[in-house]
Amino acid sequence: MTDSPTQILDPTVGDAEQPSVPRPPRLEAMAGARMGLVANGKTHSEVILSRIAANLDARHGLGKTTTLTKPSPGRPVAGAELDMLAEHAMAIVAAIGD
Repeated sequence: MTDSPTQILDPTVGDAEQPSVPRPPRLEAMAGARMGLVANGKTHSEVILSRIAANLDARHGLGKTTTLTKPSPGRPVAGAELDMLAEHAMAIVAAIGD
C-alpha cells in the first residue's frame, strides 16, 4: 500500500449546468413517423437499433429512419448532428451496446 493521494477523475463534458428544456409532446401515432436512431458507439449498438427499428416498423409502419452513430460512448452527440435529428426525426431512440 502506498501513501500517494487518490486521483479523482471528473467524467463530465463541458458545463455541469444544462439549460432546462421542456419535453416535446408524445406522438399520437407511430404510423409514418420519421424515426431518429442514435447508436452510442459500443459493440452491437447499431444491431440493437436496427432490430428495434424493424420491430417498430413491422408494428406501426414507420416513415423514413435516420441513423447516427457516436464515435464513442463517452462523447455527446455533436450540435450539428442534434440539429439534423431535430429537423428530420419526429421521435428518437438511443441504444447502448455490448
